[in-house]
Amino acid sequence: MYSMRRYLNATDRADVVKAADKVASYLTADAAVYADPAKYF
Repeated sequence: MYSMRRYLNATDRADVVKAADKVASYLTADAAVYADPAKYF
């Protein structure tokens, strides 16, 4: 996420960063994906 944050800020999209920060806890993969990433990627 941190590289995306840098990219968005560098491309003048701080408003998107601010909005994403509000829902950051939801911006993650499901537990099933973490458990078996090969199944999904």
